[in-house]
Amino acid sequence: MLILLIPSLPVKADTQIVYWHRLQDNPAAFQILQLALDKTAKKFGTYALIPSESMEQERAELELQNGRLDIANFAPDTAREALLEPVRIPVTQGLLGYRVCLIKTGSQHLFDPVQTLSGWRENNLTIGQETGWPDTEILEANQLKVVKVPKYPLLFTMLDQGRFDCFSRSISEVAEELNAHPELELEKNLLLVYRLPTFFFVKKTDKTLAERLHHGLQSAYKDGSISALIKGYYRNQFETMGIAQRTVLYLENPLLTRPTREALEHFQYWLEIKEFQP
Repeated sequence: MLILLIPSLPVKADTQIVYWHRLQDNPAAFQILQLALDKTAKKFGTYALIPSESMEQERAELELQNGRLDIANFAPDTAREALLEPVRIPVTQGLLGYRVCLIKTGSQHLFDPVQTLSGWRENNLTIGQETGWPDTEILEANQLKVVKVPKYPLLFTMLDQGRFDCFSRSISEVAEELNAHPELELEKNLLLVYRLPTFFFVKKTDKTLAERLHHGLQSAYKDGSISALIKGYYRNQFETMGIAQRTVLYLENPLLTRPTREALEHFQYWLEIKEFQP
């Protein structure tokens, strides 16, 4: 019997999805995207993920509107939700809204007296923020003093110079930044918490992809896949930072749109910091 050996060819995907390249900077979010698509492959078909060329966030939003980009992850705001279609399920359990402070070395004593948000205000602590970040307005809405800086890299330099007291960072990003800036320290006692999710956004008319992502994320949360993934990525970091032992200062986020507020009220899978006891 003659057997012909035919080289295997890649199977063509039913859908090609071009994603904002910055998703690769957040491995947990990227794997959650893959989870959502995998869990809906039976209904919506196979897929291939293709990274976009390098681009800043403003251009990524324009490319989504024009249909040259299929998906990106952003924090929601009124303008963005009007122009694009948000999938209103937090991608990484709301990690962006769990914040610790990078501080100037030797300045821990400024934070030691603080036990409440009013105590923060009474001690006149200042927070450095890039001007256009959405949480800049959140901090100001909570009567916290903010020093606005035009460019992200300058924040590290200005913090080291003592131009402000705290550079507020998500607990999912601070470890890498601290490694890159060993001249700074991590504040030891406090955790700022406010509702600042990241959503997947698609083109306003791409209802099929929006529906697919919604179903996929719901499924991945319900079966515990996303929670397990987050714990796998961050447990060691969070335990080292003592997240579960910190004093929590809760802030309001008055900038959320009504549809987003309503969606978040029904979200049951916010990060539970008590799960990260060392």
